[in-house]
Amino acid sequence: MNLLTAVRQFVTVVLRRLLRDRTALFFMTVLPVVVIVIIGVTFGNAGGLDVGVVNGSPGSPGAASVVRAIDASDGTRITWFDNEDDLRGAVRRQSVSAGVVLPTGFDEALANGDVSIRLIALPDSQNASLAHDVLVSAAASVLSPAGAARLAGEVSGADPATAAQTAGSLEASLPAIDVATVDVGREQRAGLSQFSLVAPQELVLFVFINAMASGAALVRMRRTGVLRRVLAGPGGAGTIVAGVLTAWVIVALLQSLLILSVGSVAFDVDWGSPVGAGALVLLFSLVGAGAGLMVGALGGNEDRVGAITPPIGIVLGALGGCMVPLEVFSPTMRSVAHAVPQYWAMTAWQRLIFDGEGIGGITMPLLALAGFAVVFLTGAVLALHRSLLRGAT
Repeated sequence: MNLLTAVRQFVTVVLRRLLRDRTALFFMTVLPVVVIVIIGVTFGNAGGLDVGVVNGSPGSPGAASVVRAIDASDGTRITWFDNEDDLRGAVRRQSVSAGVVLPTGFDEALANGDVSIRLIALPDSQNASLAHDVLVSAAASVLSPAGAARLAGEVSGADPATAAQTAGSLEASLPAIDVATVDVGREQRAGLSQFSLVAPQELVLFVFINAMASGAALVRMRRTGVLRRVLAGPGGAGTIVAGVLTAWVIVALLQSLLILSVGSVAFDVDWGSPVGAGALVLLFSLVGAGAGLMVGALGGNEDRVGAITPPIGIVLGALGGCMVPLEVFSPTMRSVAHAVPQYWAMTAWQRLIFDGEGIGGITMPLLALAGFAVVFLTGAVLALHRSLLRGAT
């Protein structure tokens, strides 16, 4: 038996087993699509106005007053960001409707009549217009006599009645707060589907989960003696390892291609550069296949492997940005997220889909995924090869 024949036979066997397993087919084909529909419809056109805020003056009563006024507007929700770069990314990816950047030294600038608040928004966006109106209203409320009196009381501890009287007499001379709109549209691709974020999230989540869960099939093949019988033939352990590895990679690729196709046809998702998307799908399929094979080579009980791997995949997916956008993570969580392949896959998809990058723009995520693939596949090959040579079943 030559290597090519062995690989073809293993792929055929694995695909036949997969087609007979209705539960596995459901989790690989139906469930990802259902989740994309539910999350995309629920959150893709969610009502209300989500405003991201970067507060450069966290101890400022004036800045706090502006934020409170924004949050008090009907239908407005506040999401905090640590820096402007993360906020810009969230606006480009439509994780928030618009962003507000409050400058450092807010109270001093307010006293000098020189406050400029930046509004981060997409061009020609209804949400940008709404956010601008909300921000202008919030700034005006801070400078109204009542607002100015409250602010004076918070800053200086002045008597409320005296502060209100003074603010009323100075109302006409109070300086306006300048709201400067920063257009990030040049960095964001136009005409994106409402499913453009959730589709890659579910692709990354389910491809990895199903690849790991498929390790139970490899445990079953070992325990039932399938691999031992093949080993007794002319192929050898190396041929078996190559065949199993190829079969698992093909299964992961098929699921990826299914989600890509459904996303494009049914949900109008533009996956970006074909070359970049193809390289990303291939590398992440190798990562998932390696993880699944390693679990299958090391596991001793197929039921236990099938029960444990989905929760592990969900946790890793959540950590890697498959549940919420990466921008809303704290700096500590983002640092931790670098340790999982899902983070790098989601970073690459966001650059392809939202920023219009080509393969050159995702070089670092691809290298990171290649590293994960090498680690997982090496561990899987060594473990499976050792198991075969021991005659394990």
